[in-house]
Amino acid sequence: MTFNTETRHTYLAVINRNAQLSVYENDQPENLENWTEMDKVNVCDKPARGEEVSFKVQFDPNLEPCYNALRLGVPRDSLAVVVASMNRASLWRTKEISHNVTLGSSTSKEFYLACRFEGHRSLVRDIAWAPGNVRGYDIVATACKDGFIRVFKVATPGKAGEEPRSKDYAKLPEKIVVPQSSAENGGRNTPSGIGAGLASARPGPSGSRAPDNQGKEGEVLHVVTEVSKMPANRVPWSVGFDHDGQVLGSTGDDGKLVLWRREPSGVWSKSSELAMAMSVSS
Repeated sequence: MTFNTETRHTYLAVINRNAQLSVYENDQPENLENWTEMDKVNVCDKPARGEEVSFKVQFDPNLEPCYNALRLGVPRDSLAVVVASMNRASLWRTKEISHNVTLGSSTSKEFYLACRFEGHRSLVRDIAWAPGNVRGYDIVATACKDGFIRVFKVATPGKAGEEPRSKDYAKLPEKIVVPQSSAENGGRNTPSGIGAGLASARPGPSGSRAPDNQGKEGEVLHVVTEVSKMPANRVPWSVGFDHDGQVLGSTGDDGKLVLWRREPSGVWSKSSELAMAMSVSS
């Protein structure tokens, strides 16, 4: 859950066993009973029946995207979440969709797949987004059942030559205009007015979103780099950053809290280890 202090809107993200991520919006902070579904996407393939599952979702803890992302046209009120889904981890961000409807025009937010965090060989138990993106990029950490804590750098490259990328996103992305269409509504009753525009922008019944959609209008290129891979806690279960994003904590099967610090080179290394002393009464 996250709260926008400027618009006073509250957002709630939930993910079910079918790997479907749903994000809800509430524009009345004094009444948290009324929620509107903002978007729904499938973050990975649906797990088989009886298969062990692992899901986790977290909003961007920063007040707004980093300045490099803002420079490339990411809206200041853009929402972003990191998702751990089975043996995958990914980052999703919103873009603005403009609708032409009967009563005029309106805009809404739609999530697109910004990037994936590769290299996990088993279930991703936890995922954490570091506060403090004033550094110009974001830091994301994952705890995987394969026994490793991984730390990733997420950059939004600007001018050509700064970092490898496939397309130039130096100009502000144009808003997408979604024409009113009844074909996308299938056999359901066709709504009218603003409801028609909102319905036309929603994904199909499965909530699927194309995995290779990066490069469309309104979407900004994200480049992921794995900066550290640390064996930890025998089998790590949880990770979390401090308020500055400079210290990372992890816990796992060994019952210990391991703290990791970021070195000046950007690499993360073990700082300390805490364990509960077991006293036996005589």
